[in-house]
Amino acid sequence: MYALGEEGRISGRVVDRKTGEPLIGANVIVKGSAHGSASDLDGYYFISGLPLGSCQLVVRYMGYETAEIEDIVIRGNNIEHVNIMLTPAVMRLNEVLVEGSANVNSDLYVLLEQKKSNKIQDGISSEQMSRSGDGNAADAAKRITGLSVQEGKYISIRGLNDRYVSTEMNGAPVPSPEPEKKSVPLDLFTTGILESIVAYKTFTPDLPGNFGAGTVNIKTKAYPDVRVIHVKFGLAGKSALYHANFINTSRGTLDYFGFDDGSRSIPDMIPRDRILTEWATPPGYSYSQWKEQLGEYGRSFRTDYCFQPISPGQAISLSANYGNRYRTNSGMEYGFYSNVNFSNSYGYREEQYRRYAVSQSGMIVNTDINNQKSTYNTNLSVSGSTGLKWNERHKFKLYGLYTHNSESSLTFGNGRTQNIDDNGIYIREYFVEKSILNGTATGEHAFDDKLNSRLEWALNGGISSLNEPDVKSHNYRYITSGSHYEIERSSAKAGQRAFTWGNDRNVNTDINYRTSVHDKWRDIYVFKAGGRFQYKNRDFSKRIFYHEHSGGPWPLELVRVQDNAFGSVFNTANFLQEGNDAGLIILEAADMAARNAYRADEWILAAYAMMDVPLGFGQIDYLNKIRFVGGLRYEYYDLNLIPYNPVTRTRYSSPLINNGLTPVEANIKEHELLPGLNFQYDINSLMKLRLSYSKTVARPEFREIAPFEFQQFYGGSAIVGYPFLETTDIYNYDLRYEWYYGPGEMFALSVFHKNLINPIEISQIETADESYLTYQNALYARIQGLEFDFRNRLPFFNAESGNLMLMFNCMLSLSEVETNEMITLFNGVRIRNNSTTLKRPLQGQSNLSTNVTLAYNDHGGWSGALTYHVFSKRLYALGSGSVPNTYEMPFHSLNMTLSKKFKNFKIDLKADNILNAKVRFGIFDHHGLFYPSNEYKPGIGYSINMQYVF
Repeated sequence: MYALGEEGRISGRVVDRKTGEPLIGANVIVKGSAHGSASDLDGYYFISGLPLGSCQLVVRYMGYETAEIEDIVIRGNNIEHVNIMLTPAVMRLNEVLVEGSANVNSDLYVLLEQKKSNKIQDGISSEQMSRSGDGNAADAAKRITGLSVQEGKYISIRGLNDRYVSTEMNGAPVPSPEPEKKSVPLDLFTTGILESIVAYKTFTPDLPGNFGAGTVNIKTKAYPDVRVIHVKFGLAGKSALYHANFINTSRGTLDYFGFDDGSRSIPDMIPRDRILTEWATPPGYSYSQWKEQLGEYGRSFRTDYCFQPISPGQAISLSANYGNRYRTNSGMEYGFYSNVNFSNSYGYREEQYRRYAVSQSGMIVNTDINNQKSTYNTNLSVSGSTGLKWNERHKFKLYGLYTHNSESSLTFGNGRTQNIDDNGIYIREYFVEKSILNGTATGEHAFDDKLNSRLEWALNGGISSLNEPDVKSHNYRYITSGSHYEIERSSAKAGQRAFTWGNDRNVNTDINYRTSVHDKWRDIYVFKAGGRFQYKNRDFSKRIFYHEHSGGPWPLELVRVQDNAFGSVFNTANFLQEGNDAGLIILEAADMAARNAYRADEWILAAYAMMDVPLGFGQIDYLNKIRFVGGLRYEYYDLNLIPYNPVTRTRYSSPLINNGLTPVEANIKEHELLPGLNFQYDINSLMKLRLSYSKTVARPEFREIAPFEFQQFYGGSAIVGYPFLETTDIYNYDLRYEWYYGPGEMFALSVFHKNLINPIEISQIETADESYLTYQNALYARIQGLEFDFRNRLPFFNAESGNLMLMFNCMLSLSEVETNEMITLFNGVRIRNNSTTLKRPLQGQSNLSTNVTLAYNDHGGWSGALTYHVFSKRLYALGSGSVPNTYEMPFHSLNMTLSKKFKNFKIDLKADNILNAKVRFGIFDHHGLFYPSNEYKPGIGYSINMQYVF
């Protein structure tokens, strides 16, 4: 019985009985009451508000035997100290000894790593990804404080876009399948293979020097502590598919799984060493014979331009994983983990697409198209890992990953452009598949010497691929007088079809040596040194074909569309062949062929040395609370980029450079010394204060330095590269306060500032017929901001039954970049920068980015989460002349998950975009009025997943 009156308190620490190590997140419950707590990152717990008298504690922790401590007497105005030692629960499963250990997939483990880290970092665990219902790494990363996602796949950190972000997997660089970027699209990685995602926000010399905004490290799952066999199946859908006018063309036999079966490839009979032009007759052909051959070439392509309405199928997801750990009597431990995931989805959206011009009366719409876009997406991943540990001193791990995703879409637009009047028809068929094959081997060796030496090494190799075959586009003009449509031939190449392909290869070697002097409590002096060798090779190519009529002007019966059968003009029967006087022929776009491919080779050789020491050198107690972590990194960087003709393989020459006698080439060779200085003050066991300064760099990307005009692979404006770009020097300043006041609970406040010298930004050029973009070193850029991170358990439930957790993070930031008034092209010509404003925010930077999660779980197997994410408007595209910049407007994302665990079965329900929010892009006039340029509703998504555990 409890006595009435005053209240008492209990505190203590929960540790492993064998090792003495603290146990994180152990549940300590006062039996028969609603009072309880959980141990923090150092194993401490605290329970208050207890009535006086005697009570009994019940302590539970996964992998350990439950402990009951009886006859604890609560006295007024006292704190009763009760330390608890738990015994590991030992089980024999198939004659394999299994013991409990830390759950590396949990929120608590990620927070522990964050607390112990010698740098400022934030992360998200596999546990939180599952709770939030995130399907891929991009969805999950946007929940990390200070991170946001652009175009659904590219990460920005603290307002700096993807060109300032480096991506690693298990500590090694990852090749990118994107021809325009070095950054890796994170939507390639399904969350089923991930252990955690960690964003390093401050630089230490053991990190890559190309550290502009930060580094994102994706950690994949290693082998488990016990045997796991999971099978999962799910169904999904979207509200936007209801009553959708879903359309598609004929598909390949492997389209369901996201692979092109080769039917979209350039036909074998198309010459690989000759550009198809009408007037360059090859040897052995007469002019008429060559035109007939061009007609035959045209017939060899798939001529399925026509489309038909279809019913979207059922979206599914399938996954299976299997892993186990084994131990031998000789002290050796080994294990493995394997995972297979496949998912697909159907999408439909009706979007409004507009472009504006400025007149004396205000904004005038000069392009107004209503698009209907039908999409089909797939995501496949296969991963495996294995490890070997011997006597806790030698560890080997091997990771392998193959990931593949695809998108197939057909867009049908109706409206007007500057070249086509009202009721024009615009059709684009698109297919792309991207893949990454990556392998990493790591080793860690501890030596039994007085210096506690440890050697770590890693070997990594990967290849990423892009295949974008047969992207077809064809437009039609409405003829009012005849009330019919005709194929458009003047403002666009009729029936254009583009083929893009390429590979990115990466080889990387890391070696790190660490030595330390320590007492019985912790390391006192730590010295670390190491190096990296990295080689990257990238090769991308593109060919563009279009149709012409062999007899000159197109005959009316051919250009006129019968019965609205758009695309029928390109049927096989309409091509020129022997015995016909005239017909369609296929030609190749020769105007850009000379520069439609590039090869780049990049070498990085790095070495570093750093230390981690207390300022009191183990002698002065109050100074020992402050640790210095810092050192210096040296990097040698060598880049060579060569543009060439993808057909003839001849290198590109510009008539404006040495009269065309010298092939265009870009070379960069640099030596960089990069310091990193970090101070960490341990206020107490729960609170930390961190201060950091560093200098890092952001190097030009491959396409930014290519000194020629090219068309973006994914559409958009023409871009002129600039080979004389200078590397951006970045000076980083950070201050952060952290308070870990409970298990899974914390509060963090960060202040950051970055100065960018010679930042690489986009500038605008206007000519008589087109608008161009070019990369230039701006005068300066700066960004500063605040970050908040708060996680707290809400005391609304009986501690024995479950808990409710509130997680909130927010970033407030401001940025400014000033570009030059005059632009210098690669040939020395100076042109006025026609960007709307020379001073503006950084592209992709939001003044506000917020995440809120309310998560619940109980001991009865129920769990759920409500997650909310929003960002403020951010600059999307530069304006030109008097036309304002385009902004992406806030998107209010509200998602919900609910799950129930049974003995061997689990069911998950998920709803996305519950608010049915709209994606909006647009411009603001000088009065502040908003004019939409692109708007659509992605719809409400829902899914159900069922998992069985063997």
